[in-house]
Amino acid sequence: MERTVLLPLLVSVWMVPWLVSAKDFTEPPSLSLHPKYQMYFTGETVGLTCSAPPSVGRINGMEYYSDVSWATTIIVSSGKSFTVNLTLMGPPRTGSYTCTYSISGMQSSRSNPVTIQVTDLPLQPELIVNPSSGVVSKGKHLVITCISPGDVEEKRFYFYKDGAKIVPGNKDFEFSPVEPGSGSKKNSVLSIPCVNPNIMGEFTCEYEKKVSGRWVTSQRSQAVNVTIAEFRCTLTRLLAVGGSFFAINGLIFLIACICMKHGDSQENAKNDMQTKQKSLASFSHKKSSTKSSRIFDTPRYVLQFQPVSYKHNEYE
Repeated sequence: MERTVLLPLLVSVWMVPWLVSAKDFTEPPSLSLHPKYQMYFTGETVGLTCSAPPSVGRINGMEYYSDVSWATTIIVSSGKSFTVNLTLMGPPRTGSYTCTYSISGMQSSRSNPVTIQVTDLPLQPELIVNPSSGVVSKGKHLVITCISPGDVEEKRFYFYKDGAKIVPGNKDFEFSPVEPGSGSKKNSVLSIPCVNPNIMGEFTCEYEKKVSGRWVTSQRSQAVNVTIAEFRCTLTRLLAVGGSFFAINGLIFLIACICMKHGDSQENAKNDMQTKQKSLASFSHKKSSTKSSRIFDTPRYVLQFQPVSYKHNEYE
């Protein structure tokens, strides 16, 4: 009998908290974004905070949903709100997001939707050095220019060396204005009047522009390496220049020698020809003289021998 009386009492005790929880469970949670912007950019992180109503009891978990194939479930051990940090990996994350909470396996209705608009970061600038090789002699002048794409508008420019920002006031560098209020512009110049070993390294740049009322940083430019020409490079250059000088002079000397030798050969040939001509003329003249002497000397020769022959006959 006591059991029969107590049974309805026990049932009523279990029913009372259930009825209260079911009443509170009908209230949806609220969803908010932190920080809240009209536009988000690739790589940024936004916090989605889902908060259950204060009137509900202890919750067991929260679920996040979107219309861009993203969802997650969070187990909550205490409290009535939870924040999920979502890294926005490009425009595909653009969409509507909602959340729910659960108590004892039962799920609430969905929260108010929030919209996240995602776009790519401003295009990277172009970094140009003069001289273009990035190799400069110590003490020379070096100019590094950061050129942003797009229209001329108010922008902030920043230069980096080996990943560290170069701040105005550095004695090794001279800046064109990069602070806000410097006027609309498309590029900025970093000047190094006197190159020294401290400026060797990898240089990059970036810029900021206003989008939807806030300053947004562009993608980082391609890196450019700046080095100082070493002495051995100068020595090599000197050797190359000197070698070229001696080679050219040697070639000129060789050509001159050949020309002189050729001239001497011609002169010798001319002299030989003249000598031969003189010899031939002398021989011809001597031959002519011999013939003449024979003509005039023969009678004399006969006359000379006749007396001898006569005297010889006399003695006989």
